[in-house]
Amino acid sequence: MKNAPALALLLLILCCSALLPGCGDSDSGSFQGYVEGEYRYLAPVFGGRLDSLHVSRGQWAAKGAPLYNLDAERQKAALERARKQLEAEQATLADMLLGDRPDELEVLRARLDRARAEEARSARQLGRDKAQFKAGGISQAQLDESRTAHARDAAQVRELAGQLAVGRLPAREDRLKAQRAKVRAGEEAVREAVWTLEQQKETAPRGGLVVDTLFEPGEYVGPGSPVIKLLPPEAVKVRFFVPEPRLSRFREGTEVLVRVDGQTDTVPARVSYISTQAEYTPPIIYSNETRAKLVFMLEARPLVPAAFSAPVDPTSGKDGPIDPASGKDGPGDPVLVLHPGQPVEVRLP
Repeated sequence: MKNAPALALLLLILCCSALLPGCGDSDSGSFQGYVEGEYRYLAPVFGGRLDSLHVSRGQWAAKGAPLYNLDAERQKAALERARKQLEAEQATLADMLLGDRPDELEVLRARLDRARAEEARSARQLGRDKAQFKAGGISQAQLDESRTAHARDAAQVRELAGQLAVGRLPAREDRLKAQRAKVRAGEEAVREAVWTLEQQKETAPRGGLVVDTLFEPGEYVGPGSPVIKLLPPEAVKVRFFVPEPRLSRFREGTEVLVRVDGQTDTVPARVSYISTQAEYTPPIIYSNETRAKLVFMLEARPLVPAAFSAPVDPTSGKDGPIDPASGKDGPGDPVLVLHPGQPVEVRLP
């Protein structure tokens, strides 16, 4: 093994020479990189048992499509209680606005009619007693008694008339204000119960590829635990590496072409980020001879929706881009062109 140090030095030189073309080929103008996906992890606000799963791994989910449902029996019961409580508060408010019931008002009217009859009778008796007193037929005490009886009957008429008028009025304003506040609180409780019930199901916020499902029906899902791993079209990006001498050719917004193995067509993309620090920098002095070893990481996003394409239309025999808003266009489901983790080659047009 006398030649072991020389062999090790030779292997080191070969490895270093192989690393530089891996970061970028300055002669051909192409740069190596890979595809990366910014996944959307869809999780419930509240925990619960996973009742149903409407999508499977690898399936395309259009915008608004149902993804999963959690058990919602408790939330449904809470909503029913809130609605019944609101109905009770609304009925109380309506009763307070109407005043006394018709039967109670009818009783007051009957008592008022009887009191008026008594007042009329005592008024006639007082008139006769006044005449008798002038003629000397009765005493002063008997006349005073007749006057007292008439005054009592007249006061009874005024009292019952006032009760009947009050019975027709609604409740006092402060009581009405308090009851209206209870009605508003009941309405808020119903809205909150409806919102809580809606959180037990999830729909796709926009079209995307279901990368993975992380729970199975029957399992308990904790609050904030992702159930669906979704990849929308605009969440696909390309990371590639440019040597320091070629970095000046790139700006944010520079258009590039991305090519993957097995595909003849390139995918247009636009640079969205340029790293401010060098990648894989060795501990060397920044000299003219070693400057080419510095590489910078850049990110480019495909021109939406270039990362996906619609399947081939059997009528025309052509495929086409998908609608980025709905995430679907044409027959069938969109096809993923750039797969996260896939090596790519990037070059300038």
